[in-house]
Amino acid sequence: MRTAQNNKDCSITLRSQQHRRKPRVLFTQRQVNELEERFKKQRYVTASEREELANTLGLSATQVKIWFQNRRYKCKRLAQDRTLQLSQLPFNPLFASAMPFGFSCLSKE
Repeated sequence: MRTAQNNKDCSITLRSQQHRRKPRVLFTQRQVNELEERFKKQRYVTASEREELANTLGLSATQVKIWFQNRRYKCKRLAQDRTLQLSQLPFNPLFASAMPFGFSCLSKE
């Protein structure tokens, strides 16, 4: 039994050595600001727009693509969190609306 476990540990180690991930890249404040500004105007960018934005910011097109995917998910998650918070408040028909006044997933908290 010990031998089987040792073989399993060995194969996991080999696999992890073969598939090393790139280190996490931290975006500069300038890059984040530019990406956020673009996201406010346009939640989806075409491949050519992505390339252009990547070149301007000194990033790869893949990094820009993933940033936009992550930002859209963050926006969706924030909207769901706010909806959940609102559903837990006592209902008052005078203030009933589909979304709270000034709601935007783009607003800073």
